[in-house]
Amino acid sequence: MKKRLYSLIIGGEVIACALLKFGNASLPCLFKLAFHVPCPGCGMTRAFREITDLHMINAFRYNILSLPLLVFLLAISLAMIVDLIKNTDHTGRIITGLANHPAPVFLLLAISEVVNIYKAL
Repeated sequence: MKKRLYSLIIGGEVIACALLKFGNASLPCLFKLAFHVPCPGCGMTRAFREITDLHMINAFRYNILSLPLLVFLLAISLAMIVDLIKNTDHTGRIITGLANHPAPVFLLLAISEVVNIYKAL
């Protein structure tokens, strides 16, 4: 079951990267539409499009969380691949660690929200 789930997630990541690189789909931010304030994820699609073009500074300008999220996604993907090959549980340990220590994630979200509100002014 875990192998199938990890394989689907990794496949989904590959498809998402391909759609970001070659697609032109974009969704409006429902949070911003409802509250007229940018959410911590606003600009993330454009940021990841810049990352696929290797324009890291532009990605950082679109959303300050794009580079930390990229590092996290790469780490999780690598952990899943190692788990599939070696039948270990590195991914579970990473997720458990984040669940037990959520303060850094909340700090990043708060920083992102302050930056997004500042940019909107």
